[in-house]
Amino acid sequence: TMEAATPTQTKQFKVIEFYSGIGGMRMVLDTAGIKYSQIIAYEINEHANAVYQANFNEEPRQTDIRSVTKEFLDSFGADIWTMSPPCQPHTRQGKRLDTDDERSKSYLHILQVLSTMENPPNMILLENVKNFEESDSCSNLLKILEQRDYDYRQFLLTPSQIGIPNERLRYYLVARRTPFQDKDSGKAEYLRSIDVKIPPNFEDRFAFKLNCDTIGDFLKFGDDLESFDQEYLLKDNQLKTFLDIITRDSTGSCCFTKSYGRYFHGSGSVLQFKKLEKDPEKMEDFSGVLRMFTPEEVMTLQGFPKAFTFPAGLTKIQKYKLLGNSINVFVIYQVFNFLLTP
Repeated sequence: TMEAATPTQTKQFKVIEFYSGIGGMRMVLDTAGIKYSQIIAYEINEHANAVYQANFNEEPRQTDIRSVTKEFLDSFGADIWTMSPPCQPHTRQGKRLDTDDERSKSYLHILQVLSTMENPPNMILLENVKNFEESDSCSNLLKILEQRDYDYRQFLLTPSQIGIPNERLRYYLVARRTPFQDKDSGKAEYLRSIDVKIPPNFEDRFAFKLNCDTIGDFLKFGDDLESFDQEYLLKDNQLKTFLDIITRDSTGSCCFTKSYGRYFHGSGSVLQFKKLEKDPEKMEDFSGVLRMFTPEEVMTLQGFPKAFTFPAGLTKIQKYKLLGNSINVFVIYQVFNFLLTP
């Protein structure tokens, strides 16, 4: 790992964020010290937009992306497009309708515009779930990138690869008009290695240290694990299903999904904050010793900086849902550095 240089920019960038969510991609730009003259964000979810507004003092446009015209995008002349299109058409749990899914329509509109516009962006950064790389949605994009003379690289990365004790395997694509200098086929390689760069002022801006031995070190747990808001305690009726139970000494955690807090099977780890008197034989034996990770802890595991906040008025369930739909800022920071490499 090495300290990342702040990119040298000859001019300020113009940026478009499609599917901006709570602002994870913009947080990546800010972390990288990118200077931008104008940024337009598009997001349909009002709760996500409230979080974005609270952090960046700017409201995303709450319009259907299909109404954004080629003429407008040509005249805006963005340097960078970022996007995390809806992942449901490609998830493990979903029906995998791919391009036939209603939720893919806005993304297909972006592809249509990209294939015909006169002034396409210099750089594109896309994030999605694993399996996206096997979809028509992906192969259509790659075809258009090739037709438009972009060079591109694909990654399948998870935070535990770069020193964060959490799994969140995701597909990343970076494309640009100037060729990349590395010797690479451009194919999506599983857990391909990526140089880990440390953002400027890392210790002031982030609440975690990289490569900690345990989750307790990473989240800086003190000695008193039992003082927490009781709303995070798991109720007995939530112990009926299989849970991923970890302790402060565990070395990793499961991916937190948008369902965390509503149910816990496959939606993220829970923390055992107190030892049991005797070895557990059934789930009910864990009564009173398990809690959820708080939204702030999940945010830290997703690589968000300390300054990122939720506005008042959101429930914990809404926060988990927004985080589950968001990105890992620290991972995308690495991918973005790769995109900007001369």
